[in-house]
Amino acid sequence: MKTILRLTLVLAVVLTAVGAQAGNGDFYLHVKKEDGKTIRFAVIEDKKTEISIVDQQDRILYSESSSNKNGINRTYNLNELLEGTYFLEVETASKIARYEITVSEKDAVLSNKPLTETYKPVLTSNKGLVTLVIPNTKNARVAIKIFDRFHNEVYSETLKDTDSVMKKFDISNFVGEEYTFVMDYGNKSFTENIVSR
Repeated sequence: MKTILRLTLVLAVVLTAVGAQAGNGDFYLHVKKEDGKTIRFAVIEDKKTEISIVDQQDRILYSESSSNKNGINRTYNLNELLEGTYFLEVETASKIARYEITVSEKDAVLSNKPLTETYKPVLTSNKGLVTLVIPNTKNARVAIKIFDRFHNEVYSETLKDTDSVMKKFDISNFVGEEYTFVMDYGNKSFTENIVSR
């Protein structure tokens, strides 16, 4: 009876952790072992997921978009690829993660852990007050610029050595109504338009 109670408690903790992870917009990639030049993985995410395979020059060799409330399972045969290093990029609404694929003469291996994870910025606007949150920047340089609808720069700031960013902007006093926020960090650039009124 104690064993059943312990197992139930462990299962409840695991499900709570998975639910919390899914609730914060994160995703989980599970790598499965395959023979030959085949990679197989599952992405646990219930929203739209973009999957790409890119080479070392960031040229896209394959891409697809998928959405499934139960997650997705994919198997890719990489026989056509030359020996070398490639990357699997998985993008969701909350982040972009890059995993290494090593292709040799006889097999292909997909890394279990991401090489990089870049969390996307979150912008919210309420009556001209814009809140920008960038979680887990990993002390990267973060450049923030705001442009009006005529592409004039109305704000620019570069932040260094910060774990995360949370800034508020009052654009209700600005002259125009539409503004473009550009955030550069982690070798990525994110753009979002905000209407002030």
